[in-house]
Amino acid sequence: MTPNYVSVYSDGNCIYITIEVRNTLLYRLLLLLCNLLLLLVLATAVYYRAVLPILIIAVAGMMLGKYTLWSLFGREIIKFNTKAFAFHYEYGFFKTRMVTFVVGRVLSCKGMPVRSGKKLRQQYLEFESLDGNDFPYVVYQASLPVTEKDTRKIQQLIDKIYVSKLAEEKVFSVVHLN
Repeated sequence: MTPNYVSVYSDGNCIYITIEVRNTLLYRLLLLLCNLLLLLVLATAVYYRAVLPILIIAVAGMMLGKYTLWSLFGREIIKFNTKAFAFHYEYGFFKTRMVTFVVGRVLSCKGMPVRSGKKLRQQYLEFESLDGNDFPYVVYQASLPVTEKDTRKIQQLIDKIYVSKLAEEKVFSVVHLN
């Protein structure tokens, strides 16, 4: 399993995470070969003017096309701060709409293990928060696995923005003694 490329950036207020799909060259070539084969079958069906096979092949082509775009150019973009959490997907030529959630008092990032090779251990990111009754709930689970090192780095950045938020809230005025 090839590790996905992860970019993590923080401006002190928000954290930006970009996870890009990384597949092996053999997998990419096999996927492109399947698309070529489907196009060849579609061209043959159009040549013989077979309406029902054209519709079936077109639907299969759209599903395979979306999967191909995700495998070749896919990116998952996550943005959050202490108040809101947002994410969207990019498929190379088009993007999905940005989905936003309100975050409770605390946000944490856990790694859910993935079955992987002996050398590289990967995990899915799972973001949790607390609701009004202090019960934990899952805000979002990433669709692409990342390494343990990236998970630790993201959790450190989350801790940093929440500690700075807590410091701003708990600032006491200076006591002047006469």
